[in-house]
Amino acid sequence: MTTRRLAPLLGALLGLGALAGALLAARALSDLARGRLTLGLTLGVAALLLRLLLGVLPTSLREWRRREVSREWTPLLRSRFPRGHTLSGALEALDLVPDDVTVDLARASLATTLLGLPLIFVRSGWLPLLIVLALMGLSAPLYVRAGRAAEAADVEYRAKRRRLLDREVDLLGAGVELRGLGVGRVAVEEMGALSRSEHQVAEEALRVALRSSLVTEFLSGVSVGLVAMVVGFALMGGRTGLLSALVSVLVTAEIFLHVRRYGLLFHRREAVVRALDTLSPWRVAPTSSLDEHLRLHELRTRGSAAPVSLVAPPGSRVALLGPSGVGKTTLCHTVMGWITPESGEVHLPAGPIAYVSVESRLPDGSLADLVGGDLSTAERRDLLARLGLSPTLLEDLSRPVVIDGEGLSTGERVRVLLARALARRSVLILLDDVAGVLDEGSRALVRDVVSTTPAAVVEAAVDQATLIDATSEIRL
Repeated sequence: MTTRRLAPLLGALLGLGALAGALLAARALSDLARGRLTLGLTLGVAALLLRLLLGVLPTSLREWRRREVSREWTPLLRSRFPRGHTLSGALEALDLVPDDVTVDLARASLATTLLGLPLIFVRSGWLPLLIVLALMGLSAPLYVRAGRAAEAADVEYRAKRRRLLDREVDLLGAGVELRGLGVGRVAVEEMGALSRSEHQVAEEALRVALRSSLVTEFLSGVSVGLVAMVVGFALMGGRTGLLSALVSVLVTAEIFLHVRRYGLLFHRREAVVRALDTLSPWRVAPTSSLDEHLRLHELRTRGSAAPVSLVAPPGSRVALLGPSGVGKTTLCHTVMGWITPESGEVHLPAGPIAYVSVESRLPDGSLADLVGGDLSTAERRDLLARLGLSPTLLEDLSRPVVIDGEGLSTGERVRVLLARALARRSVLILLDDVAGVLDEGSRALVRDVVSTTPAAVVEAAVDQATLIDATSEIRL
């Protein structure tokens, strides 16, 4: 059973456990007041242990959901993101998605604790029940208002934070060029300004959260205080017993505890929806397990209004041709799922998909790590050698390559990325105008290696494909 289906059941269990804990605590206090120390202490310890056990439930469920989301999305993101700054937004979204089970759990537990309302009526009459219902009705619009304010602050903070992270990656990637131009200090000042802006928004988000918390704490305290006052007068007048009074007060406290918890999570629902919207373009389009073809149907992108239709089976070679600026890269990014198409459909083959361009970045690691796959060290060395990497680089594949392949030429980076695609047995490889950074000898070597892969290969070029023997052409 998935965590999304399990969350309502566990929420109901949490609500019932909370009511049971309140009843145990009420009975324990009543027994202690009557001098039954052993029974009172035993019930008190039982209520405390139940409370501790239930307190672990939301955290455990979210962690379970986090692992579930990670298993689903991490392999997809690893195989499709070409730039480090693009990845930051997706990782942020992945951190928010597990909150969906937290919201479902809080909603179900609140609904279950409302079963305590008839108990309050039976134990203490209509007046405490009326107080609880009135304050719950009053709290609802306040929770909505506080939740929306918190949501707006959260959106602004995350936008600022994402901009800061994206800019950091951009500046780090251009560090050598900035130092060469003598404008490194300008970049530092820009980062400082962005960081200060982020901190200001974070402070405002904390203030909004604090105001929301104060509202919920005030209403909760007022409700419990009024119910305690009413049942206290009834207890003094002999109209109710100590156990009934304690049950009414503690059940009221539990109900408002869950109302407060759900109110504080109100804005999280929208955050989860935004996170899923952020990730949805990278989800592979549904395909039959027997369909290994890349299929484009009347695909229009923001870079080109001309519709593109294509069927590329395994082993096919497609030339994507057109002058600079016509939309070849945009079409590649749309196929990868990084850009939403204007219209039409993209159906991807099941399996790893690779994108190679002169702008593609390399993560940290050794050459062996960067190539990856299930190849042996000798096989990785042989693959890199066939792609024309220098013998000096191949002497020690465990040698670390610094961030983004600095120290490698652009042509070497492109060939390492291609080796990575081949080692991971990609079923579709997009080569985005990379022939221009390779000399004639390197092009011949790459062409020979690419010709042996069973994957479908699409090469974007200006006039003609040089790294593949094209079986079909698309001109933009």
